[in-house]
Parts: sequence; C-alpha cells; structure tokens
Amino acid sequence: MYKHIVVEDSLGRKFIQYPEDLTIQYYPYLSYINFLENKVYFEQDGFFDPTAILWTGTMSKQRIADFLPYEYLLGE
Repeated sequence: MYKHIVVEDSLGRKFIQYPEDLTIQYYPYLSYINFLENKVYFEQDGFFDPTAILWTGTMSKQRIADFLPYEYLLGE
C-alpha cells in the first residue's frame, strides 16, 4: 500500500502527491479521488485546485459543497 507524500515548496506551501487513485469507503458509499497532476496544493481550510482532482463515485454525485462559493462562511 502506498502512503501519501507531503511536499513543501520554497514558499512553505504544502502539496500532496499520491501515485494512484485514492479510494474512500464510507459504508455503504464508495468514492475515488483521481489525481490529475503530479502534486496537488491544499490550503489549511481544505481548499484545493479543482482542476487537479477528479472525484468519482458517490461523493461526485452528492456535490452539496460545490453549490457554496469559496468565500462562504457559516453563520452563527
């Protein structure tokens, strides 16, 4: 089994590299993350470049978070 590799650039940004598709199984749902680029940048709040990852499976069909703008903040 492969382990992800976290790579840091000269600006301190962290990227994730993974050599194959990542499987997410949350019973009874099954989803996959396909890394389209060699390394993918993730910000601390979870934002990532949407052109670098392809979601397939259940999570791709239930894209509730995709309806919210990036700047969205949960109200109190």
